[in-house]
Amino acid sequence: MKNKFLKVAVAGLIMLASSANAGIIASTDFDNRTVAGDTASNLDWILDGLSSPGDLSADYNLFDTTDSQNKFAVDRNLSNEGDWIVDISLNLLYQNNISLSSLTLDAYIFNNSGNFQNVQRNLDIAVSLFDSSNIFLKEFTLLDDIFANNGAFTNVNGHNVSVDLEGYFLLANNDYILRLTGSGEGNGNNAGFDNLVINGDLTSVPEPTSLAIFALGVMGLAARRFKKQS
Repeated sequence: MKNKFLKVAVAGLIMLASSANAGIIASTDFDNRTVAGDTASNLDWILDGLSSPGDLSADYNLFDTTDSQNKFAVDRNLSNEGDWIVDISLNLLYQNNISLSSLTLDAYIFNNSGNFQNVQRNLDIAVSLFDSSNIFLKEFTLLDDIFANNGAFTNVNGHNVSVDLEGYFLLANNDYILRLTGSGEGNGNNAGFDNLVINGDLTSVPEPTSLAIFALGVMGLAARRFKKQS
């Protein structure tokens, strides 16, 4: 009977702390964004379980050309000038833990003038996770040569890709950085992306008062059971 009582109590605690909600935790389509130097502002974020990541900045200036409108496009030739990085803040609210699910985006290649590249180029995007102190936590699957074997080159429409974030667990009320690193080869190989979506599963964290009430209830049941047995 004691074991049965313990199992019921544990099950109740799990139910109290594990109301899950799966779906989009952060996304933006970059529509109507404004560009100043290396920063895209006025982003319309859709959020769940996070505070707003705010503006997005690269470590190099962004294009603001006709073809790069409503996109995040970095004016850096990946072959001649090296990789670029973009950090996305994942600042969790206190109510939920998050199990990361996937990241999707539409990838683009631009020439050195900021126009759509009309020749197939190599583009790799690495996705990694850091804590708020910029300490490395996790490297996810590399998006390798995104436009390879793409049939007719469809850069103008973008190429949708997805990264498995492997259910990596983020704790409520903590801050993380999801970093995208672009790299590649070939002249006239500047890159960008659009329609960024981060998916995850939210698990509610019970309020301290809820835990206290639950604990008092369990203690009361235990006291009654002890009284009956004695």
